[in-house]
Amino acid sequence: MIRNRKPSDDTELVRLIRAELIPLSYTARPLDAHMIRELPLRFRNGVTYVATSSKLGPPVAFIHFYVHGTETVIDMLVTNPEYRGQRLGTTLMAYAEAYGKARGCQAARLFVDRINVRAHRFYNKLGFGTIRYLPEVQCYELLKPLTSPSALPVSNTR
Repeated sequence: MIRNRKPSDDTELVRLIRAELIPLSYTARPLDAHMIRELPLRFRNGVTYVATSSKLGPPVAFIHFYVHGTETVIDMLVTNPEYRGQRLGTTLMAYAEAYGKARGCQAARLFVDRINVRAHRFYNKLGFGTIRYLPEVQCYELLKPLTSPSALPVSNTR
């Protein structure tokens, strides 16, 4: 089941971020209290959809994104490892893209950490092309047209 985030989900979302995203991030540290404290505000400044295994169950995956101009910016996508392979990430990405398209977005943009090869392959399969590498944060910038495929020049190579 996909639904909007509720504030009561935040504890599990933070746990997923700590377990699955922070260890892959060059700029975040597991004990970075300031960054952890800022997460509820970050969730409120954008849209967060969660996937649950039942109507009242806790989140097992989530996506957080926001609209900036004519782009949907994917901020975070996390799936609990126990639930990978069930297309939750693909479904959540489809929700985010549909949200952006409905608001006139022409592209979706995201950043993926250099060492997160699995995520990079996942986004490439979804049609995201690598724009550039940012050595200062050790991330790749990826872009996907939300209109016609030839609208934006992107490369599908790493």
